[in-house]
Amino acid sequence: MKLLIPNISSHCRDTFQFLNSLPKTIEDDVSFITFDVVSLYTNIPHDLGYRAIDYWIENYEDSIPIRFNKNMILNGLKLVLERNYFSFQDEIFLQVAGTAMGTKVAPTYASLVMGFLEIQMYMKLREIYPNAAYEIEHSWLRYLDDCWIIWRSEYGDCDKFYNIIQNLHPSIKFTKNMDRKSMNFLDVKVIYDCDSKSIHTDIYRKLTDTMNFVPFNSAHPRHVLHNIPYNLANRIKRIVSDKHVRDIRYHELKMRLLNLRYPNNLIDDAIHKAESHATKAKDQLHKTVIPFIRTYNKNNPDIFKEVIKPLSSTLPFLRSFQNCELRSTFRQPRSLISILSNKNRMTILGVQRCNESRCKTCDSIITGKSITFQTPFGTKHFEINQNLTCTSSNVIYKLQCRKCHEYYIGQTGDSFRKRITVHRQQIYNAQYSFLKVSKHIAMCGEDFYATPFFQLSPNASKIERERKEAMFIKRFLPTLNA
Repeated sequence: MKLLIPNISSHCRDTFQFLNSLPKTIEDDVSFITFDVVSLYTNIPHDLGYRAIDYWIENYEDSIPIRFNKNMILNGLKLVLERNYFSFQDEIFLQVAGTAMGTKVAPTYASLVMGFLEIQMYMKLREIYPNAAYEIEHSWLRYLDDCWIIWRSEYGDCDKFYNIIQNLHPSIKFTKNMDRKSMNFLDVKVIYDCDSKSIHTDIYRKLTDTMNFVPFNSAHPRHVLHNIPYNLANRIKRIVSDKHVRDIRYHELKMRLLNLRYPNNLIDDAIHKAESHATKAKDQLHKTVIPFIRTYNKNNPDIFKEVIKPLSSTLPFLRSFQNCELRSTFRQPRSLISILSNKNRMTILGVQRCNESRCKTCDSIITGKSITFQTPFGTKHFEINQNLTCTSSNVIYKLQCRKCHEYYIGQTGDSFRKRITVHRQQIYNAQYSFLKVSKHIAMCGEDFYATPFFQLSPNASKIERERKEAMFIKRFLPTLNA
């Protein structure tokens, strides 16, 4: 449903879109007004939500890929909204109104519902403010439940406008803040300068903001730590409009970063770069990036700098990899909880999830000690007498469409998780969908099950894997291997 969001005229994507929407100069007869929806997520009735989503799909169906129809989206939304169970003090509860805080669909769902109510608001504006309705509509901005408008006295009584939005729906209520001199919206403080009749902006921080940035002596890659001062300084440069105030904010930032043991010259260089917009010229020649990936550990020597990068300048490398760039990248080390949870784990025959926090294959894998295959000659069962997980390599696997249950049998020498990631990329990107199974699942709904069911020895060659794969294909006759 995110693809429907750009159709909402009031949608404010981020701070910088808000800054770009502010006028350079304004008259004396204006007020800054912000509105905040009271507990938006938990106060949206299901019937209102369904009507809102139905409206956006009906009117902007071209925004959604053709393989997703309205009934599918509404049924999926109904499942999320009406089956939200949670436990508290050994009791099970079902949420009967609103959407749960933290669910992936909540921000998009809430924004589309508010956009639907705003359409009703625009109709009311044309009745009550016939001469100013167009300007009010185009001055109204909203980021989820935070709303902003610059109100001119020529529009009339703003209390009437407040009554309009308060009566859009019985469950949706607003609080209002109004000021002629300054107002906070998102992380921006908007200030009216009556002498120059212009708008200035400054960074707004809540009282609870401790500016608790990552310390320089923390276990992070150097490029991450070196970029933090620049990104913070660049934020000040983009938000704070007055040079004198901006210098004060730079000084505050510098004092805070010095307390976190950032080098003085690193901070000064970051501020200078942000202030002067100094950026490196981009290489116009398109290069293929070859990543050199390793698990980050600050105690390890920089193998990339000492060994790998010098190799990239040798003649054999340049001949073999023309227009290629070697790039150093890191993966996160295992967390303490994953180390402790995997320790002393009993070996269990069958397929298990690896349960690593960032593994997406765990959601698709079918666990168990056996697997079934639907063949033209009936159902066949295969007993799994090995310990297989998402990280197992040299495996034969089954990839099955979750909608129609047709399946594919494949092999991989990499870890099963990496192979499924490649399948997922081929399914989601039509330009990479070379296999029949990729095209089928993409058209059928993009959802699938995946299970490794046989593992060869670590020294098995690709030829051995392909022979074993061919044996299983002949035995179970999968329809998606053609």
